[in-house]
Amino acid sequence: MDRFLARNPPPQSSGSHQLIEAHRNANVREHNMELTQILNQLEAEKRHSETLNQMRKNSRSQCWWEAPIEELGLQELEQLRGALEELKRRVTKQTSKVLIESSNSLPFLPVNGTGQIGNFETKPEISVAPPPPHANNFGNYGHGIF
Repeated sequence: MDRFLARNPPPQSSGSHQLIEAHRNANVREHNMELTQILNQLEAEKRHSETLNQMRKNSRSQCWWEAPIEELGLQELEQLRGALEELKRRVTKQTSKVLIESSNSLPFLPVNGTGQIGNFETKPEISVAPPPPHANNFGNYGHGIF
């Protein structure tokens, strides 16, 4: 009790002191091995990150049009403009083609019980409305967009 109240540690035998020290050293070695392993993983991830960044830079240089438009140079902007004008021309051509094909096709007429299309007794003539006058007018369509 005197040692407890005086806060004097009990005398340790040299054998128990060596055992405690050995246990402490084992824990330190274990933690050092874990730290080394984690540092190796970190280095591997850094190398992987550098490789991915390089791949991204290479990809961006090959696909320059994917970069933000503010980062493009004059030559790249002119190429992009030409490509967009070509795209606009092709879209206009395809749209005209689809509209012409749809305006030339006959509307679906139901088949009556005799196998004939429509009811010719009450309506002897079939008329197809001409396409609206604006159907093929693409002159100003999209003007100013590109």
